[in-house]
Amino acid sequence: MEFVTALLQSAKETSASEWMAVATSIGYIILMSLGNRIAWLFGIVSSGIYILIFYSNLLYLEAILQSFYVLMGIYGWYNWTHTQKKDSIFVAIKWHPKYHVVILITGLLITGMLGWLFSQNTSQLNPYADAMIFTFSIFSTFMAVKKVLENWIYWMAIDCIGIWLFSSNGLHLTAVLYAVYSVMAIAGFFKWRQFLNAKR
Repeated sequence: MEFVTALLQSAKETSASEWMAVATSIGYIILMSLGNRIAWLFGIVSSGIYILIFYSNLLYLEAILQSFYVLMGIYGWYNWTHTQKKDSIFVAIKWHPKYHVVILITGLLITGMLGWLFSQNTSQLNPYADAMIFTFSIFSTFMAVKKVLENWIYWMAIDCIGIWLFSSNGLHLTAVLYAVYSVMAIAGFFKWRQFLNAKR
């Protein structure tokens, strides 16, 4: 009940820029789950807005991550446009488990290093949680660009951490957005698996 009250109060106080970021983010995830390359354009706009929002809330790694999203959005748009010219339908792929072992080990090491670095040298809030979101979001975004099915599994975990991180920092609307993300990540996984099975 307390969270709901805080959420309603936060919604009233939410800036127009955050509302726009949330709206374009939802558009991004819906279009992404459907395999529509226009998703990347929504992602670029959303990330551009969130750079300013996160920086002003002392979430520096999140601001840097959003800058990365803008660049990957441009690359994703180019990559999907190029590959869809070759295929009449959206085509997803599945990675061998060994690649995920490498990602998990590497990601945890980078998370530890970044978390320690930002905890010692900046006013970064929740540095280790933010570092984990930062690190694995980079891997997951790259996987999404390459149309790897398992990217959705990573996003499910990232979104759960994000819900806690943003709600604890007063960004309740963004926390709700990440809750929506987590549900849509599940839907995206099954939709992409359907694409994969159709290709086979």
